[in-house]
Amino acid sequence: MTFFRLEEGVAAVGVGNRLEKLLDYIGSDIRHYYNVYSHIDSVTLALVTHMAELGWVHGPRMVNGNILLPGGEVIDSSHLEVFRNNRELQELREQWRRHSVQPGSKEEQELLQKISSLESSILQDMMKMFRELVGGSAISARRQAAYRAFAQGDYARALAVLDRKTIQGEIAAIVAAGGAVKGALQERAEELHLRVRSLRAAASGKEAEEEIASLYEEIYRLIFEWRLDPAPLYEYAEYLYGKNDYVHAREVGNTLRGEYCKDDVEKSEEDKAKLLLLMGDINSEIAEKKACKQAERDYQDALEICEELADNDPACYKSDLAKIYNNLGIFYSDDGHREDAENYYKKSLKIRRRLAQAQPAIYEPDLATIYNNLGIFYKEDGRRKEAEDHYQKSLELYERLAQAQPAVYEPALMNIYNNLGNFYSEDGRRQEAEDHYQKSLEIRRRLAQAQPAVYEPNLADIYNNLGIFYYKDGRRQEAKECFQKALMIYKRLEQAQPAVYEPNLAIIYMHLGNFYSNDGRRQEAEDYYQKSLKIYERLAQVQPAVYEPDLAMIYNSLGNFYSAAVGRRKKAEECYQKSLEVRKHLAKEQPAVYEPDLANIYNDLGVFYQEDGRRQEAEKCYQESLKIRLRLAQAQPAVYGPDLAMVYYNFGVFYYTGDCREEAVENFAKAYALAQKYRSVNPICAQIYEQLNKLFKK
Repeated sequence: MTFFRLEEGVAAVGVGNRLEKLLDYIGSDIRHYYNVYSHIDSVTLALVTHMAELGWVHGPRMVNGNILLPGGEVIDSSHLEVFRNNRELQELREQWRRHSVQPGSKEEQELLQKISSLESSILQDMMKMFRELVGGSAISARRQAAYRAFAQGDYARALAVLDRKTIQGEIAAIVAAGGAVKGALQERAEELHLRVRSLRAAASGKEAEEEIASLYEEIYRLIFEWRLDPAPLYEYAEYLYGKNDYVHAREVGNTLRGEYCKDDVEKSEEDKAKLLLLMGDINSEIAEKKACKQAERDYQDALEICEELADNDPACYKSDLAKIYNNLGIFYSDDGHREDAENYYKKSLKIRRRLAQAQPAIYEPDLATIYNNLGIFYKEDGRRKEAEDHYQKSLELYERLAQAQPAVYEPALMNIYNNLGNFYSEDGRRQEAEDHYQKSLEIRRRLAQAQPAVYEPNLADIYNNLGIFYYKDGRRQEAKECFQKALMIYKRLEQAQPAVYEPNLAIIYMHLGNFYSNDGRRQEAEDYYQKSLKIYERLAQVQPAVYEPDLAMIYNSLGNFYSAAVGRRKKAEECYQKSLEVRKHLAKEQPAVYEPDLANIYNDLGVFYQEDGRRQEAEKCYQESLKIRLRLAQAQPAVYGPDLAMVYYNFGVFYYTGDCREEAVENFAKAYALAQKYRSVNPICAQIYEQLNKLFKK
């Protein structure tokens, strides 16, 4: 028996009619339980959907894999087969659980956004199905049958019902017949769209991907030519964005943006904000200054809508607003606008604290994420105390979450241990660093033993990090063992999935090159460097925006390697120049991201030319490096002050060896002041400080 209570002061006019409709719905459809419903929660979801249609309550919403109902009740989406059997969703969730991308990075945010968007799409599909199956909509018998299969997660049956050739034949016949065709074409477009959703949920491989892409294009043409409902274009733009086809994604997204702006098209503010956020993501990936500016406008327009929605209905939209603030924090952080980034991170944190206090089971994971993001942000800014505080708060939450749900949160816990290992290692707190690395290793070993296909990449990552740690500590045998263990895993993974694991293999090859180079085993070092270079050159040719930074890095490493070898100076210069060429191009497109690397290669070339007695070229390179580092240190002194000390020191040596004593003393004095300031947190500054102390005494 169901009871309904009107809020005090609400007029009862019309309530009887609406109740009658609801009772009709319950009687006519829910009694046919196994027709549409596979779990009692799907009945609940259907009821709430219908109540939302009647205007009684807000519709259900997705939050971190849960369906949040009005009043705070929660449905675990894993109870519903439509979620549980969706291959694409489960693969994305697994990808996040094994942390295949750096936590707190833009890449992780994109992955979380894909998961959230797909979860919301599946929920919207279910709600649309409930409305159309039981709400009196005139839909085809074919779509009814497909919906029932779709609701039970039986995607193979849905695909069998939605035969593509049959639907295409009907479209051709409808167009040929002429007359009032729009309604009939709309129905076929809906069927094609449902086939796409079923394919994405059930199938994988090249053949399925080709059909998905061609179906989206077919739907796009139908919408554009016959002015059909443009809603599927959002999903198409998002799909293209996920495939890194940013230019085509922008074209489709802008088409939808134009449709939303038309007077005769009514779209909710929520849908507009959702599209603007996607367009911000797409434009931010396109390496054009104009696109970057457009991305900022898109994000800000979306924010304006969401702030208004959250003001009017905080219970419904505050969580979404926190997510947008977090995304803007990442966007402005990557763009070098540090103050703006911090403000948005803090706004997100404020909302998430309040939400987690009210509903910890739902919102504590988001709170742990924002603490981790702020830890990374403050670390990048050189604000070590604030970074550690936020890392520790994130760790405390993840430890508690992992205790309650180890299968869900241990992967996140192993990652925060790794982050703290890196953090303490940089601070010279070697014992704390090793303790956290070992805790991360312990979890990763256990997970990799249970699910090697999923967690072996993480195990290789921690071996790589431990290799670097032991190498810097002078524990060469332990470092070598860790590097070799990482290499063994990456080789095995790369053989099975070269497209996925070649980048990891390239990184470990480069680290082994550094290891053997410093051990004086130059032939082995060169072999590993060349293997790394070969991979990065191939990858950068296919995806320059992704792999050119790595290509520049390996060229730089090879430049350093050949410059220390007898008779390899020409080869060294070639590598340095190739690194410089790539970094110039990258810094021109994204100065906030790549100017630090450009300053580094100018500095290395300055040292190289100075050693060769090519003083004019050396001075020019030092000047270019100094120009960039002065600008960077002015904006972020704690981050770039140590680099500035190094370039002043190199300039001092340059003038000292050239008998320009006055210029040498001037640059040494500047280097000394900076080295004194940063020697406690930067080992290079500590070395410069000691060397200059001896020189000044002499």
